[in-house]
Amino acid sequence: MKHFIFVYGSLKQGMMRNNALRGQRYIGVAATTPDYSMFQLSGYPALIDSTHPEAATLLKEGKSIWGELYEVDSTCINELDKIEGVDHGMYERKTIALQEIMTYTLPSCQEAFNSFFAKKAESYFYKKPIGGAKDCGNFWSHR
Repeated sequence: MKHFIFVYGSLKQGMMRNNALRGQRYIGVAATTPDYSMFQLSGYPALIDSTHPEAATLLKEGKSIWGELYEVDSTCINELDKIEGVDHGMYERKTIALQEIMTYTLPSCQEAFNSFFAKKAESYFYKKPIGGAKDCGNFWSHR
C-alpha cells in the first residue's frame, strides 16, 4: 500500500531528515487549507490543528502551511512514524486538508491518486504542549 504524505519541516528537500524519503516519489508542493498553525521548537517545527490541547489559545487564526507531497511505500511510512516519535506520543499521523497543489508529477498508484484528487494527505501533528514556542508562520525554513 502507498501513502500520500505532506511534509513541512525536517523531511523537506534540503533538510536534515530528507534522506528518509530517498527512493520515494516526489509529487510536488502544496498549501493546506487555513486551519493549522506551526511553531518552532528546538530544531524542528510543530504543526497543530483544532484537536491539539492548546488549540483554543494557539489556533486563533489558522494558516495555510506550505510543504511537499510524496507518495511513499509502507516501509517508508513505518520509518517516518519512528522518526516522528508516533509510538512515543510525540506526533500523530492523520489526514490534512490541502487547498493548493503544484505538481511535479502525478502519483503512480490508485490510493495515492485518490488522496491527491480529494486534496487530502497524511501528515504529522504535534501532540505535546507547545509552551512559549514561536509561531513559524506558513513556511518552515530553519536548518
